[in-house]
Amino acid sequence: MPNLLKRLPTQGILVGLFLLFTLPFGVVLNRLVAEIGTSIEFAAKEQKGVEYNQGLRQLLAELIKQQQLSQEYLTGQTELAASLRNQTLEVEQAIQSVDAIDARLGQALNVSDHNLASYRSRKNDRQSTGEESL
Repeated sequence: MPNLLKRLPTQGILVGLFLLFTLPFGVVLNRLVAEIGTSIEFAAKEQKGVEYNQGLRQLLAELIKQQQLSQEYLTGQTELAASLRNQTLEVEQAIQSVDAIDARLGQALNVSDHNLASYRSRKNDRQSTGEESL
């Protein structure tokens, strides 16, 4: 081995040492840039997910209010009929909001139809019954 180093020109040895130290650095730098890109992509999806979740939380809050009003109405507080109708409209607006958010962000977030099947079936049930409970 020492004979091999003696036979190589100085320039060849320097190029070899340069490659020995810079190639691993280049590989690590490449992996770092790829990881940063992945983190940025994840953060962007997370922001979209928060927006999506806010719409769903609003819908859930409106449904809870509607359920409470319905229970009070059914226990004999008939003066709540107007409030219940207004709350039903709020629920419908929240459903439309969720639909709009889903149309805009559903594909980007990979929200599958399987996950939304229950939501859509309940929405279709509401539309088919026409909220004739009042």
